[in-house]
Amino acid sequence: MKNNYSFRHLMTFLGFFYCFTLSAQTMPAAQTLPVEQNFESWLAADAQFPAGFQGWTLGGNDSGVTQYLTSPTFTDYNTILTGKGANTNSGGFYNYVGKLGFLNTGSVNLNIGFAFSSVGTTNVQVQYDVMTIRNPSDASNTRVNEVILQYRVGTTGDFISLLGTAYRNNSTTQTGTNVYLPQNSQLRKITLPAECDNQPVVQIRWASRQVSGVEDVHLLQLII
Repeated sequence: MKNNYSFRHLMTFLGFFYCFTLSAQTMPAAQTLPVEQNFESWLAADAQFPAGFQGWTLGGNDSGVTQYLTSPTFTDYNTILTGKGANTNSGGFYNYVGKLGFLNTGSVNLNIGFAFSSVGTTNVQVQYDVMTIRNPSDASNTRVNEVILQYRVGTTGDFISLLGTAYRNNSTTQTGTNVYLPQNSQLRKITLPAECDNQPVVQIRWASRQVSGVEDVHLLQLII
C-alpha cells in the first residue's frame, strides 16, 4: 500500500534572530497514515502547531553552517508568530497566512519536525510545496540558503538527508509589508526508504544550511 503524505504551503524561512524561547525536547505524537495537512485551511491567527508537527532547534550557528546538521534535535521551540509579512525580519516560526515557516537565529538552527506511524504500510510517499517568502537579496545581501527533508526511524539517533529534496532561494528581492506571495514555489515528492516501512514511529524534519553569500539585514527566506 502506498500512502501519500501531502503538505500544502508548508514553508521554511532562514536567517538571524535575537531572542527565542526554549523548553524540553518533545516528540510529537505519531499520526496514522494517510495524512494530509492543508495549511490553506490553517487559521491566520493560529499560533499552535498542527497535530504531529513540532518546532525544534539544532545546535550550531546558522551563519556558519555550510553542511546539513543531522544530529538529534536539541530542544523545542514552541512559539508561532502570526500576522507577519515579508517585511518582518525577526526570527522564529511563523504562520504566514496559510503557510508554516521559520527564520533561523544567529546562534541556533530551527527546523520543523513531523511524526507518523507506518505500521501496515509500505512505500510511504511525502509530498509538499516549498517556496520563499521574504528575500532581501541585493548587492549587500547575497546569502543563499537551502533546505532539505531528513528522516529517522524511531525517536533517537541521527537523521538522514534525502537527496533530491534540496531547495534553495532565488535572488528576487521581496520584503514588502503584508506580502505573503510565494517565490520560486516548487513541488517536492519522494518515497521514503524501505527501512521506514511498517514502523511504529518515523520522524521527518526540514533542516537548512547556508550555501554561500553574506547578509547585512536579517534574512527571512526559504522554504517548505
